[in-house]
Amino acid sequence: MIGATVEFDVSALMDAHRAMVRRGEHIPLGKLEKVMIGADGVANVKDNPLAGSGQSVSLDWYGTGPQVALSKDQQDLLVLGPAAKPPSVPDPKWLPPRDWFVSKAEGGLGRAAAPKPPRIEQRLRDRAAGVVRAKDGRRFVLFQPVTQVHTILPKIDRGGGLCLLNCREMAGRHTALLYDPKSGEAFFLFGHKEADFLI
Repeated sequence: MIGATVEFDVSALMDAHRAMVRRGEHIPLGKLEKVMIGADGVANVKDNPLAGSGQSVSLDWYGTGPQVALSKDQQDLLVLGPAAKPPSVPDPKWLPPRDWFVSKAEGGLGRAAAPKPPRIEQRLRDRAAGVVRAKDGRRFVLFQPVTQVHTILPKIDRGGGLCLLNCREMAGRHTALLYDPKSGEAFFLFGHKEADFLI
């Protein structure tokens, strides 16, 4: 169980997003790479290592995320296809053994054999604020507040780079990511987004 389950009718907003995607009414932004989440939105459950950290947490796709786009009116961020579950990530608490830099002749691992950190699962429940149950009964994991969304821009004539979408509150609502881990369907709802392009 992730935090609280809230019943909330977002069906109309989801249907609007689906219609824009289906009709191609969007401006491509590239591939979803990272979603930054404010620490105050992380569920405070006893086995959550991220709760109470005071720092932003993230969902990282490492190149496996779906394509995303802006709606034609540039008001909505659309997810164009199913989002795979975020892959495992290097353990940030891991430290290499002290002798990894000692030469092999001296009995160490040597620089060429620098060890790689173990990978850990990105548990959705560790990063979530709760669960939203839509009126149709489907349950979506809720991540809120989303503070920033990173996308990898497509490479055109050696171009590419990153698009950083900075999210802030609008009309009393923060940007939220709703994600159905069963189908991979995902929606960014609410809030205001401003794009910075790093090319």
